[in-house]
Amino acid sequence: MGALDSIYLAFCLISVSFISMVLIYLKLFEDNAFFAITFVGTVIFYNFGLKGIFPLLFFVFTSIFWGSFRKKKHNPRNYRQVLANGLMPGVFSFFDYHFFLASLCALISDTWASEIGVSFSKEAYTLEGFKKVKPGESGAVSFIGTTAGLLAAVVFSFFSLEKNYVIPLIIAGFVSNLLDSFMGAYFEKKYKFFTSDLINFLISITSPLIFWILKNII
Repeated sequence: MGALDSIYLAFCLISVSFISMVLIYLKLFEDNAFFAITFVGTVIFYNFGLKGIFPLLFFVFTSIFWGSFRKKKHNPRNYRQVLANGLMPGVFSFFDYHFFLASLCALISDTWASEIGVSFSKEAYTLEGFKKVKPGESGAVSFIGTTAGLLAAVVFSFFSLEKNYVIPLIIAGFVSNLLDSFMGAYFEKKYKFFTSDLINFLISITSPLIFWILKNII
């Protein structure tokens, strides 16, 4: 690593550390999330620069924004949640920009679907048995939430710098969001280890895989 690379890495580290401290100061994240946020953010910023950090910040701040409409507010997010959502986008940032985007696209689609669905839907339905339940129940979907998830994938896809990859990104992100609901309905309730964090981690892997398949077809 040359001198310029070292300076740039230090700049990325300091910048992301500052953002981490602000998020923790605002009580949006727990203190124990500092190193996880800083690690993930620095890796992405260093590998992709502004074209990497902007999509990441868009995911974080739009998630916070939509979450603010909940009647029952979130507890501050912890390091497990940061790593469940940020680890694989960070890993993919070492390999391919669009794999990184696809990973985040699934997560933002799922988050918008959850937050907007809970805040604005009056009813939801379980995927297992299609029973009517309260919005927010694990594995439940609503029309408003599902539409929001699709909208999130569409909006986020514009971070792509190649038009040919927009449709694969949208499909990969939205389908992975639906997979999240499916796993929530059929696995999260039955197996204690199958937590929402694990499901988020899994869809952050499946979305780039779906994207890779689609980009070679479409």
